[in-house]
Amino acid sequence: VAALNAILRTEGGEDSLLHVDAVSNGYSEMRFSAWGADYLSLASHKIGGPQGAGALIVKERAPLSPLFDGSQEGGRRAGTHNVMGIAGFGAAAASDINADNTRIASIRKEFEERLMRLNPEITIFGAGELRQSNVSSFAIPGLKAEAALIALDLDGICISSGAACSSGKVTPSHVLAAMGVPESLSRCALRASFGPETNQTELDHFFRSLTKLLERRLQLAGAA
Repeated sequence: VAALNAILRTEGGEDSLLHVDAVSNGYSEMRFSAWGADYLSLASHKIGGPQGAGALIVKERAPLSPLFDGSQEGGRRAGTHNVMGIAGFGAAAASDINADNTRIASIRKEFEERLMRLNPEITIFGAGELRQSNVSSFAIPGLKAEAALIALDLDGICISSGAACSSGKVTPSHVLAAMGVPESLSRCALRASFGPETNQTELDHFFRSLTKLLERRLQLAGAA
């Protein structure tokens, strides 16, 4: 983001404005001050707070106009505050998020190590690169995402084939395409998310279910 900001200032001048949508990130992993963004959006539920609350960080002297006329927050907001949501957001922000992120990162590490032990042909997208600690995107060659999602769901496993904002889309991920991933593999892409409540029992249940699914595929291939 800092590099993009530098390009923006060079090409667009000092009057250029940068907004960063940081809603999907666990924000303790970021260093806002190093980015130089003028606006930055955050969400409560991404750090364990209640849904329906968020924050907009605005750099001093950056212009800010309300979408609706109102008297709250110096005329910047219309309507009554979501007091319970704001209080919950504050409590979540005051918690030790760094400790949670460290634990979540260790869970993802174990998850991906177990994936590779189960099937070395599995591809983990972004492996070895700087990534968010709470998400693992992977693909099992030859196993379409739709088939995997249905089978795992029947076993009580909730994972996805992409981000929530791509829900309902049947086309391969444009992000994976930009990364040079072949369409045949991107159609197998799955996405697992982890949180502070994720535990060893859940990991074990997932791998029992996935092992059963892969064994069934081998049996069907043998019968064919």
